[in-house]
Amino acid sequence: MIEQRNIKIIKGEITLFIVTYFIYTLKSIIISLEIDEDYITIVSSVSNSIIITMVCLGFLLFDNKKKILIAFTSILFVINLLIYNNPVYFGYLVLMHLLMLSNGMPWKNVISILFFVNVLVIVVCVPLLFLADSHYMIDDRTGQRLTLGFHNPNTLSQYALTLFSIIVLWGREHIKSVSIETLNLVIAFSVLLLVTYMSGSRTSILLSIILLCGYLMSFTLRKQYKKRSWFVLSYFSVALVIAFLQFYYSSIYITSDLAKLLNELLSSRIWYSYLLITEMSYPAIFHSINIDIYMPIDFFFLSYFYNLGWLPGLVFIFIYYNKMKEQTFTFAMCVALWGALAISLSENYYTIAIYNVGLFATFSQRFYTGIRK
Repeated sequence: MIEQRNIKIIKGEITLFIVTYFIYTLKSIIISLEIDEDYITIVSSVSNSIIITMVCLGFLLFDNKKKILIAFTSILFVINLLIYNNPVYFGYLVLMHLLMLSNGMPWKNVISILFFVNVLVIVVCVPLLFLADSHYMIDDRTGQRLTLGFHNPNTLSQYALTLFSIIVLWGREHIKSVSIETLNLVIAFSVLLLVTYMSGSRTSILLSIILLCGYLMSFTLRKQYKKRSWFVLSYFSVALVIAFLQFYYSSIYITSDLAKLLNELLSSRIWYSYLLITEMSYPAIFHSINIDIYMPIDFFFLSYFYNLGWLPGLVFIFIYYNKMKEQTFTFAMCVALWGALAISLSENYYTIAIYNVGLFATFSQRFYTGIRK
């Protein structure tokens, strides 16, 4: 009876993961398109209702530890929405729900779901691209930039980077032939490079090349799943440095020539962050601060702590750190995680479920260790 119940729970969690990830990805893509606002409002409302239902159903299936985490995030969502008029915790509630579902699933199944759901979402969204008001935008610095209907060409580039990692990581798990796996990488990279080049995203072009080098290096290594203490320590050390630099240079912008030079290179990102810190002071300890009027705030760690508050933000980081410390990773997984962290230097995508495959690599199950052919 217990074994049968466990099988039912596992099947239920897989179903909830597929439905939630599909709806959330589809919604995220549609609301990023330059289409009629009425359509976006309807899609967003319907999607959110379905997702909340999925979260409630998932809560019933989770063990006590997972229920506590979901309840904690839900309480923060309600408090910050009602008192501080900040709905951003909804995205974190969805993220926690997806990660807790993936925590009971083997990585090989998770990456397959991510791969096929994104293929399905692209098929569904292609007709919507023809409804978009524009497929290009004019940039004063770089000229015409490809958007394919997205509000921002950087969003298009980030989605392309994510798809690239998903395709490569899926190939690492499911393709047995080295030659076919290499062909898979080359084709995926060629499409990625074309999209990022036409979108005019210099950061994405550079990161595309870095990811290619990292994944090629993983091809020369065995697919070995093992704890990588050096990786976790260096990862969080670099994250701490990035967080410090983002707050530091945003704080001293007006008096620092170096900060002003960096601001030029980073398309005024430091300037916008400086305005936020000057007018709102630093993030609150226990609650979020609505920073919509100061957008765009593209520095991830600034946005993260303002939107969550110091203490809740540190709690989630502590959970993430403990999970990474206990988890086993292949070299390719490490490459994907480094890529996501590198993006956080200048973009605010790290904790958005559809843009960071590394989060699922961290929380999913490993029913095998060591070398896997």
